Amino acid sequence: MASIADRIQWVLDSGRVPSGSAWAVKAKLPRTYIATFQFRERQGKPIEAGVATVVALARAAGVSFLWLATGEGSPDDTPAIAPANLRALLDRLPVGTYPAPLVAQAMLIRELIGEADLPEDVWQDYLDGLRREARRVGLELASSRLDRRGVKR
Repeated sequence: MASIADRIQWVLDSGRVPSGSAWAVKAKLPRTYIATFQFRERQGKPIEAGVATVVALARAAGVSFLWLATGEGSPDDTPAIAPANLRALLDRLPVGTYPAPLVAQAMLIRELIGEADLPEDVWQDYLDGLRREARRVGLELASSRLDRRGVKR
C-alpha cells in the first residue's frame, strides 16, 4: 500500500473499526476527519496528517503506528501504544511537561530505529532534547516552562 490513504482504506475494509466516523471519534478527531481525508485524496489535493494524528488513528484502530505512518511492516507489528517505561515517565510527571506531539515524534523515531522500550531516564533525556531543539527553531511546545523533574521554572 503506497499511500496513507490506502492504509486508511485497508483499516476501514478490515473491520478493525466500525466506520470512519467511529474511528475518528475514538481517535479524538472530528467525526468527519476520515471522510474528509478520503474526499481530499479523491480530489487529488495534498493531504497532510501530523504525527500526533497518525498516532491517535493507529492507537484507535489497534494497528502499528509505523505501518500506518510509513507503510513499513504490517498492521499487526506493534500497536501504537507508548512503551511501558515511557508511560511510567509520563504518568509520573505533571500533565503538559511533554506535549502529545513531542511524545508522538519520539515514539516514531524510536520505532523507526527499533528501540521502543528504553529506560525512563533515556526517554526523559530524549524528550528533553527534542523539546530543546523545538525551542531552538522557534516552536514553543510545552504549556509552561518546566525543568526535567516537572518543576515550573
